[in-house]
Amino acid sequence: MKRIDALCAIERTINGRDAAERLRVRQEHSAPLVAEVAQPIDDMMRRWEHFTGFFDDGRICLTNNARSAPSEVLLSVARLGSSPAPSAGANRAAAMATLINTAKLNDVDPQAWLSRTLPRAISF
Repeated sequence: MKRIDALCAIERTINGRDAAERLRVRQEHSAPLVAEVAQPIDDMMRRWEHFTGFFDDGRICLTNNARSAPSEVLLSVARLGSSPAPSAGANRAAAMATLINTAKLNDVDPQAWLSRTLPRAISF
């Protein structure tokens, strides 16, 4: 969202200038911002069905943190998996988030379920 706001700010600064100047400023300043935004947008489009799941299931929240703005959460969906080689810690965090959110979607207390399940899984 910050990059899109930055694009709009650039456009405000060149409003009313001649076409050649607008083109120069866009190529110099706007093009790099658009390049940064392109990959997360592409990632989100590939995950569109997951992204729009909240339309079909009232239990799905756009935010898992009351302090997060929905737009920040939506952009985080786009960032998932954008790194070519996520760290082991990122993979563990993603796995835990999946377990916790799956429990919540099934009306299961995640803490209670994990406290029963993890000790059994670790003992294998």
